[in-house]
Amino acid sequence: MDLLRKLRFARRLAILVGIFAGGFLLYGFWSFRTLDQLRVNGPLYGDVVQGKDLIADVLPPPLYIIESFLVAQQLATAGSQVEREQLAQRLRTLHAQQVARVHYWQGQALDGSLAESLKQANIQATAFYNEAFGQLVPALELGDRPRADHALAKMQRHYEQHRQVVDDLVNLAASRARFTEGQAAERIRFDSTLLLAILAASLVLAIGMAWLISRSITQPLAQALAIAQRVRGGDLASPAPPPFPDEAGELLSSLHALQASLAASAAARSESERKLRCTRQLLDRLLNSADMLVLGLGHEGEVLIFNETAVQVTGCSRDSVLGRVWRDLPLLPMSAVSQWPEGGHPEQFRAMPAGHEHLLQTASGDERRIAWHHSALEEGEIALLSFGIDVTELRQAERAIAAAHEASDHAHRSKGAFLANMGHEIRTPLNAIIGLTELALRGPLDARQRGYLEQVDGAAASLMAMFNDILDFSRIEAGNFHMEECVFSARRAAEQACAEWQAAAQAKGLLLECSVEAALPEELVGDAARLQQLLQHLLAHSVKFTERGKVQLLLRREDAGAEDGTVLRWEVRDTGAARDAAVQLYEPVGPGDSAAGLGLSVARQLAAMMGGHLLLESDPAEGNRFVFTALFRHALPGAVACVEAQAAAQAAFPALSALGADMAGALARLHGNHAQLRKMLGQFLQGQAALHVAVGDAVALGDRQRAQRMVHTLAALSAQLGMEALRQAAAGVLGALRAGGGAAPELAALAPALDAVLQAIHADLQTGGESGEQAA
Repeated sequence: MDLLRKLRFARRLAILVGIFAGGFLLYGFWSFRTLDQLRVNGPLYGDVVQGKDLIADVLPPPLYIIESFLVAQQLATAGSQVEREQLAQRLRTLHAQQVARVHYWQGQALDGSLAESLKQANIQATAFYNEAFGQLVPALELGDRPRADHALAKMQRHYEQHRQVVDDLVNLAASRARFTEGQAAERIRFDSTLLLAILAASLVLAIGMAWLISRSITQPLAQALAIAQRVRGGDLASPAPPPFPDEAGELLSSLHALQASLAASAAARSESERKLRCTRQLLDRLLNSADMLVLGLGHEGEVLIFNETAVQVTGCSRDSVLGRVWRDLPLLPMSAVSQWPEGGHPEQFRAMPAGHEHLLQTASGDERRIAWHHSALEEGEIALLSFGIDVTELRQAERAIAAAHEASDHAHRSKGAFLANMGHEIRTPLNAIIGLTELALRGPLDARQRGYLEQVDGAAASLMAMFNDILDFSRIEAGNFHMEECVFSARRAAEQACAEWQAAAQAKGLLLECSVEAALPEELVGDAARLQQLLQHLLAHSVKFTERGKVQLLLRREDAGAEDGTVLRWEVRDTGAARDAAVQLYEPVGPGDSAAGLGLSVARQLAAMMGGHLLLESDPAEGNRFVFTALFRHALPGAVACVEAQAAAQAAFPALSALGADMAGALARLHGNHAQLRKMLGQFLQGQAALHVAVGDAVALGDRQRAQRMVHTLAALSAQLGMEALRQAAAGVLGALRAGGGAAPELAALAPALDAVLQAIHADLQTGGESGEQAA
């Protein structure tokens, strides 16, 4: 059985077919062989017929001999020669016939005893005819009667001997024929028995093999059926069947694998059911502990989920709500009923908005405002899952916040108006103080008087800067501080910022350096005025709080990978004492210097408005470093810097704009205050007239310090008013004076530049309807 189980079904069927085919082939072969032996002209038939033919054929030779003996006797008694010749011819004919029959049988395949007997008979017949033709016929022809009688006597003896041999041959042939017939009958019986045995053996072997094959199939099928029944009964732990390579073995292996898979699936399902129960319990706890209303509606609008928070908010028990239609409950006011879907209309569930809110009437009669968020479910018994938040107190707080915000806006507007009015009211006398102080400083004063006036001038300038910062901070806080997109040169912006503070730094004995990367783009897009303002605040802070050493403004490109812009890194470094300016960066007014803190706060907010970052790094050994990084877009081909601002500046100050002065930048630094700029231009016209002559006189008198102070003031005012050419000429004179020279060539170059600027200011002030005296 196990041997058959190692074979596939096709091999087993092939063996069974082979057994049937072999048995029938053997049966057929033996049957055809027996029929071939017994058929007409077959071997056995030939043996029987041969014996009978031999008997039939042997019996005539004695007749030939008898007739020949009778012919010989007649020949011996014949009276005429003619008769003797006829009888002799007859004897020859009989002899020839006898010889032909002997030759025929000699050519046949005879049994040895028959062939020997036929040979003996032929010897006697030959001796008979030899005696007849050798003795009798010659003796009769010679008339020798005794010789003839003697020959007849010998022929008679040979005849009798031949007759005896023939009788023995006939008996032997008859016996042989009878033996052959018996042998044939015995052969038929044997072959019949053998055929029956072959047929029976083939049938038995085929039936046995068929039974074994059926058992090799039915037994595994029975095992498979038993496994299936055990699986149906829930028994998934049957042992593994022995492995066999046949189809039934594969079926059993597959069933066992299926059983193992089902067992694993059952274990996983049990674990999943356990986890599902835990999850359901956890979900129930979450729903009940959630600080929101959880409502689940079925497809007919009935309530299927109603958590503990919903019970507490509505005051209705869960049993009184579950199973009832939500729209029909008295919890919903009439205005809110239409906002919920009717049962039996799936499209209404899908058409529910993502969220809405309405009042809910509790069981105690109170009204609570609930904000709902809905989720329509396509499958399952829950058609709509809604989460509600009690926003009653939130809406009340929002209304209170809105009222407070309105009050705050009103306060901000009042504060902004107050600061604006106060700034204008204070800056007007401050401008007069600054202008008159500058005029007084140009006259003949002793050292004490000059020191007092310089202190008044410095205090007034600081107060003016503080008021400007206050106004900027107020505008930023109110959201009225707008950024402009202009095409500008970052290199020029850095150099201009350093130029404005060069004189102040030199006055304190500080070295102010400006370093710009050579590969910087020539034109970028941004708010140049706000950038200048930010740099001014940083430089002012560093110059003010640095006692010795130097202040540096570094500009380099940090990232040029973007196609539409470049990230610039501005650094303001100083060698002053390490200080925590973070408080001043993020708290506008600190316990120290409030003006400096306000300036840094404005700088920080300007950096944020430009999309950048302002950081401070302090080191006790190296000093402080302000780092400002921002992205500036590349200028498009043919772009014009602040077209509207430039056009307005050119229209207001055409002569100065024709000289190349950046009047748009000057206006931006004064926050667009045209009147203030005209006042400053008027003061510049009165205060700086014939300045090159006054500087030359001071140098001639040996008062180089007074000469440097006048040139420094000219450079600072030129930078503030956007007169770059004049600033560079003043810087050349200042450099020559500090070097100890007479500065005559530099003063010669300064004179025409100053005269051109003063004439342009005079022309622009007359065009605007104001003179320099009115501005003063």
